[in-house]
Amino acid sequence: MNLSKPELNIPFLLAIPSLLVLIQPLAPNSRSSFSFCPNQTGCFHHHAPANVAKLLQEMTTIKQLPYDDSTHFNQFTFVNELNREQMRKYQLDKIVHPYHLEDVVRSELRYKLILKDHYTSLVFTSQIGEHELRTDLVNYNDKFEILGFATIAYDEIAEGCLRKMARLTEKGMVIKEIQYCAEEETTLETRYKWMDSGRILPHHE
Repeated sequence: MNLSKPELNIPFLLAIPSLLVLIQPLAPNSRSSFSFCPNQTGCFHHHAPANVAKLLQEMTTIKQLPYDDSTHFNQFTFVNELNREQMRKYQLDKIVHPYHLEDVVRSELRYKLILKDHYTSLVFTSQIGEHELRTDLVNYNDKFEILGFATIAYDEIAEGCLRKMARLTEKGMVIKEIQYCAEEETTLETRYKWMDSGRILPHHE
C-alpha cells in the first residue's frame, strides 16, 4: 500500500480564487435606493442615481421656517452648479415649463425645507437665457417622483418689469408679485398651502 502524500493539483488550486469570485453576490447597483433623512424622525428611500444621491446626502443647508426668499440677480451668485445629467434626474424640464432644459443656462440645488415628514422639499435656482432668474420649490416622493412645485422667487432684467418673492411658513406661503412697468407699481399677493399629497395649492383664508 502506498502511504505517500497525494500530489497537489497546482492548476486546480490556482483556479479556486477565480471560482470564488464567480460565486460572490453581485455588487449593489449604483442606481439602487439610498437613505436620505430630511429630519430626525424618519428617512426616505429614494430610487435615484448615485450622483443625485450624493448631492442630497452631502447637503446640509436646511432653512428654518418661517423663511423669506427673494432671490434676484443683484444678490445671487451660482456656486455649485448642477451638470446636465443632474438636471435631468431632478426633472428640471418639468419644473421650468414652458421652457425646456436646453433653455437653462445654469441651475443650482440651493437648500431643503421640512414641510412634511413623508416627502422631500428641495429648492432650486435656475437661470433661463440671459435675463431670467427663477427659484422653484419642488416636493418629491420616496420614489423621487415630483408631487408638486411652485416658483417662489423670480427676477427678469430685460425690461425689469417683474419680481416675485415668497414668505414660507410651516402651513404654506405667500407669494408677492410686483409689477414695475405699469403707470403705477402694483403688488399682488397670493396665498398657498402645503397639501399632504405634496401639491401646492392656492389657499383663501
